[in-house]
Amino acid sequence: MLKLLVLLSTVVLLIAVTQLHVALHLYRVFVRSFGRISVWTLLAFLLTLYLMNLGLFAATVRGFDWLTPTWELRQRLATGYFSAVICAALISGIFLLIQMFFLVTKLRRGDAPCVRQTSRQSANLGDEKTAAHPAPVQSPSTCIHANPTRRVFLKASTVVGIGSVLGVAHVGLSEAFGPQNRADYDVFHPSLGGMPGSIDIIQITDVHFAWFFGPAQLDALVDTVNSIEADALVITGDLFHSPFTPVETGIPILRRLRRRPMGSYAILGNHEFYVGARRSMAAFEAAGLTHLSDGWITWQKSGGALHLGGLDDALSEWSMERDHDLFEPFVQRTPQSPGFKLCICHRPSIFPMAAHAKFDLTLTGHVHGGQLLAPIAGTGVELTPARLLSRYTHGWYTEGDSRMYLNRGTGLIYAPWRLNCPPEIAVFHLKGGPDYAVKPSAMIT
Repeated sequence: MLKLLVLLSTVVLLIAVTQLHVALHLYRVFVRSFGRISVWTLLAFLLTLYLMNLGLFAATVRGFDWLTPTWELRQRLATGYFSAVICAALISGIFLLIQMFFLVTKLRRGDAPCVRQTSRQSANLGDEKTAAHPAPVQSPSTCIHANPTRRVFLKASTVVGIGSVLGVAHVGLSEAFGPQNRADYDVFHPSLGGMPGSIDIIQITDVHFAWFFGPAQLDALVDTVNSIEADALVITGDLFHSPFTPVETGIPILRRLRRRPMGSYAILGNHEFYVGARRSMAAFEAAGLTHLSDGWITWQKSGGALHLGGLDDALSEWSMERDHDLFEPFVQRTPQSPGFKLCICHRPSIFPMAAHAKFDLTLTGHVHGGQLLAPIAGTGVELTPARLLSRYTHGWYTEGDSRMYLNRGTGLIYAPWRLNCPPEIAVFHLKGGPDYAVKPSAMIT
């Protein structure tokens, strides 16, 4: 098995590195054959090669889940493989951009390849004398002249590019496996006015145990959660990862979670269905977690009430923001007595339906914030791969009188890498107030 993985990784890595040489060769062939290449053609060519590279990486990393039944081997191989292949992909992209820059500059100066110049001369000279004695055609090998400045620039950019990519890869790996950020929020609502103090709820989500997140990481997460004073704990899906997840290994660790005054609850995410719904629910029970399956519970506290509802993922019936088939029955079971309605669900695409149902707060996960957040200076907009799957990416959202918090998750999916999107544990302090308001809490630690 180890030999197979090493061979597979080596082959894909070689493909990634040789893309540069293929691109440069095709670049010369196209220029010599057609004389001029549009910028759009070059961009399409560059994008195709780069997506092919990343596609090979994604497909192979996905294959680790089937080829390596033990998390220890998977974590080592996938982390090292990701570092190597993503660096090769980015370096290839940098080289292609440099080549495109030089070609565009050459075309704009009119310093086109000699084949094109010769054909232009022949077209402009129509007399028989010129046709009988055409201008000498330069050898294609002389069309691309040696340029010392260009060579120095290429060497320097190679060093800078490799160093930059390695630096970014190191930062991404460090952030992915670093400590979870704790985000505390004070949530004020009139329906909580009869309660003295606050109800404190911890949310964790998308742990993906035994993918890149092994027993040591889960043990550290449990210690961190146990250090937080709160009335309840909710886990909003994807605690486990796949059919090969050693669920039994995680149960003793999860059993160490502190018993909370109002309980610890979990729902099924899409990956719990991959693990097996019955297997996941049995693991919840063995770990001391209450499976809140498409139902509600109510907590009474000093004249106030908090209604907590949990909705399992609908898997194939609910994808790409289509309606959740089980949502209407879930709404019909909503307690009718006054109180704050808190819904926990895995996917953020539930939010429009939750807002229509007058749920006060919805806690979700699923998209990991894309594991990459690239802010655009001065705009307040952040680019993230999560936008390819969902209009919701991370943080707070408001629709009417309803709010949703989308947690970035604590685990990893597809790649052991995060950039400007650290893992997260969220804590909500529900308090009474004249108006519905959310503020960052002074209790952040």
